[in-house]
Amino acid sequence: TICQALKNVSIGDHLLTVPVRNVSLKSIKSGHAKKATTEYRVLSKNEDLNCALLEIQVDKLRHHQLQVHLGQKMCKILGDHLYSSRVRCILGTDVTANPLEVTPRTQ
Repeated sequence: TICQALKNVSIGDHLLTVPVRNVSLKSIKSGHAKKATTEYRVLSKNEDLNCALLEIQVDKLRHHQLQVHLGQKMCKILGDHLYSSRVRCILGTDVTANPLEVTPRTQ
C-alpha cells in the first residue's frame, strides 16, 4: 500500500502531479493537496526483462496518481516518458533529482 498525498504544479508547459511530504490537514481541506492511496499486488514478474504485472486498486484515482506512486517505488510504468525521469526516492533513500527541477521528457 502506498499512501502519499499529491498536488499539481506547473513546470514549464506541463501540469504535473508531485508527492507532498508532511501534508497538513489545512492543505487537504483547502484542496492544495489531496490524499491518495494505491494498493498493489504483484501478479507475475520477469527477472530477465526486469518488469512485473501488477494488480492495482485505488479508492479514488487522482491525476497521474499511479505514475507518481509507482515511480516513488522505482517501478516505472512502461511507456511513461513524462514521469519516468522524475524518480526521487529509491527504496526509501532520497536521490538527487528534485521532481520540481527535473524537466519532463515527452515521447
